[in-house]
Amino acid sequence: MLVELDGDRLIIPGQEPVPLALLRRVEGRQLAFSRTDLRGWRLGFDVEPSAPLLWQLPAASHYGGPIDRIGLWGFAAIALALSALVIVGAIQGLGLLARMIPYSWEQRLGDVISGDFAEQACRAPAGQKALDDLAHRLSPAGRPIRIGVVDIPVVNAVALPGGRILIFRGLIDEAQSPDEVAGVLAHE
Repeated sequence: MLVELDGDRLIIPGQEPVPLALLRRVEGRQLAFSRTDLRGWRLGFDVEPSAPLLWQLPAASHYGGPIDRIGLWGFAAIALALSALVIVGAIQGLGLLARMIPYSWEQRLGDVISGDFAEQACRAPAGQKALDDLAHRLSPAGRPIRIGVVDIPVVNAVALPGGRILIFRGLIDEAQSPDEVAGVLAHE
């Protein structure tokens, strides 16, 4: 059977002209095509058709389904956009979730974590009173800050959930002035 090309249609003897736009290559077959509008319709070539006809026939799928329809770069752009949406959604969702946690739960968590340092806590009454006064001045409304010193020779401080701040003794020993300690507290 001789198949000819007439513009954007295939002319097959004994059949109505077939628009090229309705053809798709059958997977797994080198030169076999089906029609998207007629189930079971097939066209196969035993020998390679002429170059002008071959160039007009649909190309073989390389990646499958959606990638072949929109192209590899289009698919990559969509995948990147969806990934970004998932990441942003997760970050925003975590922020919403964090705001839903009661402050009392945060305080309990901070107490549990700071309990690990209980044996190393400095409990000098005069020093603790000075820290309590500072914490009172720094506390936002309804969210008290509690500051403590632990006997760890590291120049650092740590902020814990529930408004608890622990200052390590190494920071106090190395600080040249109260302003340096205040700077670290401001960071926390």
